Amino acid sequence: LDVYAPTCDALAGGESRGAPAARDGRRTGSSYELSTPPRCGSAPARSACASSPVSPFTINSASSATLRPPPAAFQGRYCSLGWRPRTPQGLLVAQWRAHTGPATALAISRDHSVLASGGADGVVRLWPTAGLRREMVHSAAAAKALDGGQPVICLAAWGGTVGGAHRLAAGGRGGSLHLLEVGQGGISATSSTAPDGGPAVEGGSQDALLALSALELAVAGEALLVVADARGRIRGVDLRAPPGQRIAWDLRVDPHLGLPRCLAAHAAAPACWLAAGTTRGHCLLWDLRFAVRAASWCAAPGEAAVSSLLPVAGGRPGAAPMVLAGTSANEVRGFDLGNPDPPLCLRLGARDSPRTAESSSCESAAAAPAPAPQADGPGVGFGPARHRVSALVSPPDGSFVVSAGTDGYVRCWDPAAPEQSHVVAGPGADVPPVFQGTTVPSAGRGTPPVIELWEVVPQPSRRPTAAHHRAAAQRASEAVAHHPAVLDMVFTSVPHGMLATAAADGSIKVFV
Repeated sequence: LDVYAPTCDALAGGESRGAPAARDGRRTGSSYELSTPPRCGSAPARSACASSPVSPFTINSASSATLRPPPAAFQGRYCSLGWRPRTPQGLLVAQWRAHTGPATALAISRDHSVLASGGADGVVRLWPTAGLRREMVHSAAAAKALDGGQPVICLAAWGGTVGGAHRLAAGGRGGSLHLLEVGQGGISATSSTAPDGGPAVEGGSQDALLALSALELAVAGEALLVVADARGRIRGVDLRAPPGQRIAWDLRVDPHLGLPRCLAAHAAAPACWLAAGTTRGHCLLWDLRFAVRAASWCAAPGEAAVSSLLPVAGGRPGAAPMVLAGTSANEVRGFDLGNPDPPLCLRLGARDSPRTAESSSCESAAAAPAPAPQADGPGVGFGPARHRVSALVSPPDGSFVVSAGTDGYVRCWDPAAPEQSHVVAGPGADVPPVFQGTTVPSAGRGTPPVIELWEVVPQPSRRPTAAHHRAAAQRASEAVAHHPAVLDMVFTSVPHGMLATAAADGSIKVFV
């Protein structure tokens, strides 16, 4: 698997700020240097896309594929090695009402000491994680209402190093970027600007910020924000640059591919890449050293959208890494990044996910005009009304996957041992589900086989009795699950390994 050393100074930790831009599109003397992106249809772009497999991982042939270091953009999305959710069901250790409307987004600080939540009520709240398990009453350490009360769609956190302040960015429907700095005494500084650093302008839903990701730089406490909006733009925002000059690069998603709805970015050597999932079911991969799109593939069946992304290392020594894509068809798909046209190698299907063969409906839909955004909470919709995978958590080696969905379930998937897969939290059922796995041979030469794992609800062998109904009612009344939709999920290691989930009823629940 080919890997490349990054050439952008931004991710190597340059110190100077605010230098003037050179004519060739590079910011000379600053902390980043990205070439002017060629046109997607140009010969250099096609050549780069065909010959540049991009890997976010360092492959260690002596053991297994590993992340070195874990990307800061995925704080809270990777769990600690050796940790697993409690079986046969997760244990609820804390719950509280965090927002008056749906709790739409979660973020965790780098040291896992602060949990941030954003809601449709337009408020960002901070919760200390040290007392989540032992305290009975939970109160926010700090709160900040966004200007105009616009709903929070996405959050990103960085900083939190020793002696440094926690920093938080929030994106809402109006298109403004809200920056918060959190010190010992609470929120010490706030600002609301346009992504380029100009004055904040209250726009409509067409200007909404749909996804945020923070790439921590070598300079302590600094970050390069990746911002995706409802106009199909994905921009790198350098917060150290003067207002009006903060856009490091500007990538565009073709309208027929949909709108960027989730991001996965990595800035640690030897890789420098960005992946985006769209509302039309496509995944796009860019090489950020040259701002060139390196790959594009259909990641979701039919009209399903890509609702969450997470890269993990391959499970076998020397194996290529995967990117996990949660879809609005309520399934998780894994794609092998060791190929310029990433093939499907993993499929995790919930009980209501489609089990049809792969079709070309995604490609045919791409030729049609993109539909108008549909309402999905405070942000841009995911197409037809159906359950979707809203968040993913996994160890860096990808040995298992925890998914949260709008059906109210949190599931733990173990592709290597399907019998160890289980429901961490979910509405009570008369008959508990079982998980069945199979391996489908690959369709092409040189591509790995597809590992499939399905959740199945067995049919009761006899008509349920009154005792069965009472047992099901008791399980449902134990309040160990989100009965409404789960909209986000993060992992925290403070005080020990736990999963925090946010739901459409405004509550946050914590499981071990």
